[in-house]
Amino acid sequence: MPLPYANPAYSDKAHTVATPMGLPVFSSGVPNTTDEHILTQEFYMARSKFTPLALNTPHQDYPDFVLTSESEKQDMLGAVVKWTREYRKVPDSYSDQTTYSYHFIGFQPDYYDGTTTLTPGRIPFHRTVPCRLLYEFFLTDPSGTVINPSDGKIYKSPDEIPVLSALLYYNVDEIVTTNNPTPWVPVDFVIWNIPPNTHPASSPKLSSYKAWIKNAQTHGFAGDVVTNGQDPDGFNPNTKNPTLISPSQFLVEDSRLTRWSGNIWMRTSMTILAR
Repeated sequence: MPLPYANPAYSDKAHTVATPMGLPVFSSGVPNTTDEHILTQEFYMARSKFTPLALNTPHQDYPDFVLTSESEKQDMLGAVVKWTREYRKVPDSYSDQTTYSYHFIGFQPDYYDGTTTLTPGRIPFHRTVPCRLLYEFFLTDPSGTVINPSDGKIYKSPDEIPVLSALLYYNVDEIVTTNNPTPWVPVDFVIWNIPPNTHPASSPKLSSYKAWIKNAQTHGFAGDVVTNGQDPDGFNPNTKNPTLISPSQFLVEDSRLTRWSGNIWMRTSMTILAR
């Protein structure tokens, strides 16, 4: 709310509108590129005429940049103030690298006749492995009119941005597949489609997980990501995800959402290769 400062008694301008004090200053704002994503510019006007500008307001000359903040107002004497407006452009997603200590699942045999004791084909193990950090950006708009440029969707609030799930290992109901995913029981081994009533199958299936390993060896982190915490090649044919051509990696933790600036949010996902 403007304070009751009087307009300047003597001035060559009324200073009733925000006026730029110079050219915009551009910077990158993300570490993987020198492309410009942040624009700052100083403005001045009479303090009595100042009203805050709404977030997401496009810059008058660079409409791809939307307002994310306004700085404190500094006195220029004569009841005139100056301040800085910051505008940002939604960046493209980018990846970074770190390491992660992960408990890898064990394998049961490809075949089980229901009469002998299962001998694990692979014992679960811990290993510190390369981990990809994927950063994705989303513009939210409470009015529901501004489109997020990265996916063409509208998000009124950050809670509408999907949370990607870490891969979980469960026994599943092979007979009544509609019972899945609840109630599932966590397991230490992934197994093949073993005949019903002898031993429950698992998600992911051993066949799926071994395919992911092969894809990881071929495609590395360029392969598809399993993002819903379940085997995309599920037991229920209606749950099969046709968009995953070569899954090679999965999330080790649920994705995290943080504010980048203003109404622009950043989703961080951590993935490792199947092994």
